[in-house]
This record gives sequence, structure tokens and C-alpha cells, in this order.
Amino acid sequence: MKPSLQSRLMVLAMRISRVKYFCRSLAKLKERPIAIKPAKPPQSIVRRYNVSMKRNNAPNGMNVWTLSPKTAAMPRKAVLFLHGGAYVAQFLGAHWLFISKIITATDRAVIAPDYPLAPKATVKDVFAQMLPLYREMIEEYGAENVAVMGDSAGGGMALALAQMAREEGLPQPERLILLSPWLDVSMSNPELPMLDKRDPILDIQGLKAAGEMYAGDLSTRDWRVSPMFGDCRNLAPMSLFIGSRDMFVADCREFHAKLRTANIPLDYHEAAEMLHDWMIMPTPEAGEVVAKIARALA
Repeated sequence: MKPSLQSRLMVLAMRISRVKYFCRSLAKLKERPIAIKPAKPPQSIVRRYNVSMKRNNAPNGMNVWTLSPKTAAMPRKAVLFLHGGAYVAQFLGAHWLFISKIITATDRAVIAPDYPLAPKATVKDVFAQMLPLYREMIEEYGAENVAVMGDSAGGGMALALAQMAREEGLPQPERLILLSPWLDVSMSNPELPMLDKRDPILDIQGLKAAGEMYAGDLSTRDWRVSPMFGDCRNLAPMSLFIGSRDMFVADCREFHAKLRTANIPLDYHEAAEMLHDWMIMPTPEAGEVVAKIARALA
């Protein structure tokens, strides 16, 4: 099926706005870090939902936002949402809008951590805070009532978190939902140069530099950094959404094949001609993804 007019216009808009050149500039962040303010939901979201923030109990604790429907009782189920941004960028307005759609569609609370970013922080710093947060959530809601979801870099982090939880002896979440996940930050897939020409958002060199900053003193092929190389046995049921114009589709296809060979189920959705992170964009196809997620979490 052909993409909608809105989705085709979105590709054109990304090329005109030169988003790809911003992605390419990530390679310069190590020498010239940019000041990033703490994340904060826009007022339009604050007015429509119950919104609160607290700092988690880990050392140098991050701000953790909780958003939920405006009802008398707190929801009994929750989604841990990990935002994308190549591990160096903050929440976008599109993330908050997507979160609001998930709340409305599922009637769940969404926990959105403002996790520390590279180059100041590395994967070790992030999971020193993320793992305790996950532990708190399963204690509060029960693992069977917690879904873990992430887009782009957040999708890779979501899979790594599930792998780490298993290694730590913690129960798996109810479900993993991976949206355009960044599964291999080494950017070593031989198909990437060809896909780089078609992708209007992502850039190989910029992402490779951002991935190295996030990895710190670990190899970029360490499973905590690139969960593609981790053990995916005995994880929560997984759903993965990707587009064929997304550079990450090469790794997602390889991941799908790897799991199929190991007889590990994966609810895999690849949309023709859709670009990176199309699930959080204002298009009809994105609305269909929200509906599928709601059914998976029903």
C-alpha cells in the first residue's frame, strides 16, 4: 500500500528543513557540547492530563515525568517511555504528542524519564538510573502491568533494559514495543551506505560519532550499547515498527531474521516508503500504529 499524502509530504519537509545535516553535525558534539535544558511537557499536554515530576533515588537522579488520564484513580497499568534522539538530544514536541496519544488510547500512565545524555553521560550512567527506575515501576505496578516502549535510540535502550533486567534477575515487562529502534550503534551494516541516500533524516557519520560517545569506554558492539548483539532469549513479547526509508531498517531486518532462526517470536511491522520515526509523526499511518499498540496492550 502506498504511503498517505501526509507521509509523502513529511519526507519532502524533512529534506527541505535539512534535518539530515543536523544529524551529520552530531560528530562535532564532543568538541562543542550544546547546553540542554531539563525536559518539560508543553502546556497543552499539562492542561489535558495529570502531570507530575520527581527525581529518582539513584545518584545524580534524573527527572522522571508521570502523565496519566485526568481521572480520580491512578491507572493500575503503565508504560515506561524512552525517548529517541541519538542519546544526545532531548524530548521533542512530537514525543509529548505521541505520549498523549498512548495515554488516550490505552488509559495507562506513561512514565517518561529525562535520562542523562551523551557526551556528558555514557550508557553506564544511563542504566545506573534506568534500572532502579524499572525496579520501582515493577514494584509499584507489577511487571505484568508495565510495558516498555521507546523510539529510535530509546528503542535500543528499551531492548537493552529488558536484557539487563533478565541478567539482574528482575521479571520481564508485559511487553516491549520498539519504534524505529537503533539496535547497532556501530553502524557497521554493509547496507547502510545505500540506505543513507534514501533516508532524509539519519546520517551514518553523525550517528556513529554519537554512538561512540554514548558507549564511553565500552565497545560499540557491547550488548548494553547495541542490543542487537545481546541474548534475546526469555525476554518479554516484542513488537517492532520500522519503515523502508529508515536507515535502521537494515539492522531491524537482520534482527528479525536472527530471532526467527532462534525461534523467538517478534511481531514485526515494516511499512513501505515510511521514514525514520514515522510512528510519532502526525500521519494516518502513525494513528494506525497507536491503535495496534493499544490492542497489544489491551
